[in-house]
Amino acid sequence: MKNGGYKQDSGKVEDLISELKEAEEVYTELPFAYKEGNDIYNGIIDLLYKKNNKWFIVDYKTNLDPSE
Repeated sequence: MKNGGYKQDSGKVEDLISELKEAEEVYTELPFAYKEGNDIYNGIIDLLYKKNNKWFIVDYKTNLDPSE
């Protein structure tokens, strides 16, 4: 895979592969847990990467119909 992504209306990166090649750190399927008061939230971060000292979280929705 040399490039990848769908056209974004949000102004976000379209070519994610190129973005990740330039990233300082990249993690996939990263478990997380977060506690707020008595509530604990946990899950899996699909993609987490650091570029220009900023962290970005990407959450894939593979069952989303792109025509909607």
